Amino acid sequence: MNARCGWSPVIRCNINEMVEIHEHQRVVLKEDLPTLGLAAGDVGTVVHVYDGGKGFEVEFFTLTGETIAVQTLAKAQVRSVGPRDVSHARSRDDAA
Repeated sequence: MNARCGWSPVIRCNINEMVEIHEHQRVVLKEDLPTLGLAAGDVGTVVHVYDGGKGFEVEFFTLTGETIAVQTLAKAQVRSVGPRDVSHARSRDDAA
């Protein structure tokens, strides 16, 4: 554990923000993308990393494997899956 993320009464650190994201890694969407029918918390798979991790091509799909969207996202729009994250199923509004 480095000093930046160790226990401290003053400094708080989100380890998910510091983990490097790679191709084929699952990531969590941090904001709603209503035009694509995606919501914050949806999980996607990185299919391409741009410019050393400044952006990502992410595929989002249903639990049965149907692709919903493949979207280019900035680093600030996604985060790594963390050890305390829990999967959650929701029905998608197909009108989006």
